Amino acid sequence: MKPNESQIRQALEHAKQIYGHGEDKYYIAQTLLYFNHRLEKLEKVHEAASQYLKFGQDEHEHSVLLLAVEAVREQEAHEKLDDQHDFGL
Repeated sequence: MKPNESQIRQALEHAKQIYGHGEDKYYIAQTLLYFNHRLEKLEKVHEAASQYLKFGQDEHEHSVLLLAVEAVREQEAHEKLDDQHDFGL
């Protein structure tokens, strides 16, 4: 069942507190915060793609879409570097 906006805000606030205090034994708070951040970036891609298609593949909308996709790619590249450092590679 989908939570309402108030429930989402509460869950994120609690996740920040739990994660910030180092009490996230099963990484649930960390995972929630990560997926929320990722969702925000992907929602921008979705919105940009929708606008791009809606306005007949306008040049400006195309550049907005490319920027949104690039932001997701940059996050993925940063995460890969973090993963490599975690494994000592």
